[in-house]
Amino acid sequence: MKLTRLGGISTIVVMGVLALGCRSREEQALGTERERPVQAPPATPNVPPVVPHAEQPHTQQPSTGMQHGAGMQAGLRPANQIAQARCEQMQRCGNIAQGKKYANMDACLSEVRRDWQEELNAYECPGGYDQKELSECLSELRNETCNSPLSRLSSVVACRSSDICE
Repeated sequence: MKLTRLGGISTIVVMGVLALGCRSREEQALGTERERPVQAPPATPNVPPVVPHAEQPHTQQPSTGMQHGAGMQAGLRPANQIAQARCEQMQRCGNIAQGKKYANMDACLSEVRRDWQEELNAYECPGGYDQKELSECLSELRNETCNSPLSRLSSVVACRSSDICE
């Protein structure tokens, strides 16, 4: 009886140690994954170059329904548009400056674009993206007010990749 109780306790202790060890490894892997610079795959024909902020047009294209693309190209256009809208909102609210999260507009655009390219890649959006949903996301980002958690929540909900992706 004592042997069984000891075996049960040791099993619980071992499982707890394993669970903590796995969690720690997952956090380490996630941390290194986020720190890794984004690199374009070596064979990506027809991928347009990233346009610096100063050269980007400030016009919104009309909604045409679902857009398709291949490889990273599938998420490039939406990622650029979302980055532009998000960073303009952050600049309007005074969140882009030395000592803030982003030192300048180009740093904001680069990081936000990279994050959204990861979200809207060909694996996550194999059918392309829905222009109507993207337009709703962009509208929410542009209308987001400063220092309003409810406004921020509204844009987070409108900009879910599960909605933007087809």
